[in-house]
Amino acid sequence: MAEPLTEELFAAIGKLAHAHTYLDYHLSTVARLMAGAEAEEPIWVLFEGRSTEQIISDMMAMLDEWNDWPEKYLPPERPRIAAFRSTLRQLKILNDLRNEVIHGLIIKEPVGRRIIYPPWGKSSRPPYLFARSRMRKGVTKVTALTIPDIERVMGELFDIAHKIEDLYREAQLEREEMDEVAAEAALPEYIAYLEEKGNSGATE
Repeated sequence: MAEPLTEELFAAIGKLAHAHTYLDYHLSTVARLMAGAEAEEPIWVLFEGRSTEQIISDMMAMLDEWNDWPEKYLPPERPRIAAFRSTLRQLKILNDLRNEVIHGLIIKEPVGRRIIYPPWGKSSRPPYLFARSRMRKGVTKVTALTIPDIERVMGELFDIAHKIEDLYREAQLEREEMDEVAAEAALPEYIAYLEEKGNSGATE
């Protein structure tokens, strides 16, 4: 395992903390927009004090509600919504890695714990082992990250922060278009229902 603890390591951890704070600001902005607050409204209270993990879950739940139409009426391809959802999933992974670093102790040996590597794979450089200072959900593991791994998480958090509002607005436009397509697809069935209802009423 990598040692000793260096200024380079602590500089990377500090930059990661800054990147995450910057991301949190933009993420909360988009969460409020998704909840319907285009202007300054008290809707922000819904997200005040919630963790990044909770806000991502809230946004995923709101995104699930976008598909109000039965699947048979929806267009088969919804790439902008898919891109937004994919970014939220990526963000969840990055946030988990950030938490391992910021809320972790650096240890020398795994001591029977599972070693988890980042999703892009094991580095050739010796990693630092980050163990959460408090046990969560009964999981016993340590996360192995090198300084370049930490810097990669930082860079990807900044990248998502810069583009997440644009991704949301593009997805929202696609949602509106999707509603029009779905309404048009459902119209013949709805007209047939009205006619059947009218005929049924006429015979009574």
